[in-house]
Amino acid sequence: MSQSNRSLRWLISPLIALVLLGYLGWEFFQWTVNRVFVPPGKSLLLRYKGPLLLGGRRLPEPGRLASFAKMEVGVMDEMVGPGRHFYCPLWWERTIVDDVIVAP
Repeated sequence: MSQSNRSLRWLISPLIALVLLGYLGWEFFQWTVNRVFVPPGKSLLLRYKGPLLLGGRRLPEPGRLASFAKMEVGVMDEMVGPGRHFYCPLWWERTIVDDVIVAP
């Protein structure tokens, strides 16, 4: 093996290891911090806290719930149903609530 191939291998190997470690770290963070499981018969009430540092806080119209599509700060107008969901607690307040059937 030539000297240039060895030096290239010494350069690429740590980069591959760093990318792999970063990916595994991200997956660990997703599955331990961001994951919330909503059981059947429950829903997930979300409140968007807004951007941490940069960006303005877009508020909904007075008397209205926040829109997920517009990323407005406040309680979201739609709740998430049963299942596994990923919402970072830095940006989202996540509360599991009972489903309630409202008779017409």
